[in-house]
Amino acid sequence: MNKIKLFIQYFIANFKKVDISAVGGQLAYFFFLSLFPMLLFLSALISYLHIDQDSVYKMLKEIVPHDMFALIQGLVDSLLNHQSASLLSIGILGTIWSASNGVNAIGKALDSVYSTAKRRNFFIQRVLSMFFMIFLFIMVGSVAIIGVFGRQIGLFITKLFNLDFNIFENYNIMRWSIVIFVIFTALVLLYRFLPNHKIKFKETIIGAAFTSIAWMIFSYLFSIFIDNFSNYSAIYGSIGAVIILMLWFYLSGIIVIIGGMINAAYATYIKTQLSKKSVLETPYK
Repeated sequence: MNKIKLFIQYFIANFKKVDISAVGGQLAYFFFLSLFPMLLFLSALISYLHIDQDSVYKMLKEIVPHDMFALIQGLVDSLLNHQSASLLSIGILGTIWSASNGVNAIGKALDSVYSTAKRRNFFIQRVLSMFFMIFLFIMVGSVAIIGVFGRQIGLFITKLFNLDFNIFENYNIMRWSIVIFVIFTALVLLYRFLPNHKIKFKETIIGAAFTSIAWMIFSYLFSIFIDNFSNYSAIYGSIGAVIILMLWFYLSGIIVIIGGMINAAYATYIKTQLSKKSVLETPYK
């Protein structure tokens, strides 16, 4: 019981180091700002790959909230019908710059949690933020592809390795298992490398696990609330979808930062226990 109490004390101390509400607002703003250039990039890229529109819409529904999809569908449809190399370039640059600002905000918050006295060089931090943004973008795209083309991929694998396709009959379980694994892996890497602090991989696992599970549960409950208990569309009209998306980004960002606080509290707790152990094991002279 004392160990749990001590861990909670460390967590509360970390919580006080960051204005989590302000950080959540920053993340919501920057990630929302990156959404439209990302759609610009995806639509321009897909138009060159000659993928039919139905598959594109299915893919977007995997990564975009339902109500927001209705808002952007017209834009996506227009972009798919107009191939342009300039749209591809603008989309890439806009997405990388906007989303990397959000990742950079996470890095600043985590540095505060770990009481890091000196931040990285601006250029190095910006490059690292862009790298993480591209990495997360690839992982989100992979999740979307698995969600839309998972059965076809499974069929291809079974034919290639002469396997029984029945192993893919629990498709939804496999899909969500992959999604959780992808999210967990991304968070472990983010918590390990983004702060300018020496962190061991094992010190990131508890926070990454919390964030993965909490975010999945939150997103599920949030979708139930939106579908069944909210009449925001009647009150706000189409702008309601934007408000809901911003709220989702805001709360998601807070969950990510809380996961980092848990990691920092765990690391402090482990170091404290090791220090006590070394003192007890030191022979009396």
